[in-house]
Amino acid sequence: MIGLLALVLAAGLQDEDLPEEPISYGCSDLVVIGRASSLGYTPVAAEDDLLGHGWITARIKPRKVLKQKAPPGEIPVRYFAHAPLNRNLDFLFVLSKEADGEYVIKAASLMAGKPRLAPQCS
Repeated sequence: MIGLLALVLAAGLQDEDLPEEPISYGCSDLVVIGRASSLGYTPVAAEDDLLGHGWITARIKPRKVLKQKAPPGEIPVRYFAHAPLNRNLDFLFVLSKEADGEYVIKAASLMAGKPRLAPQCS
């Protein structure tokens, strides 16, 4: 009976009903809304990695810049993952500029999930 009640309650919850945590960002991070096109994949060998993670290179086409100033055109980035981002969906990206001048994706959240930024940079 309790299991059935839990299933009924869980079925009533929609993804949009669950609050999403605010996305933190550094004061020097670039925050944009846009789409990513993945270009290449370099696997990273790890003994217990069943999914096969690696570094993915990509280009982000920003639709809107929320924090800092974006370079003109598409932004070359890299990120650590096991699969490429869907190029047909908008994401909120937090990009950190590395010492070598390359951007790394620190966070990516689907815009369909209505992500929100933390009130202040950290």
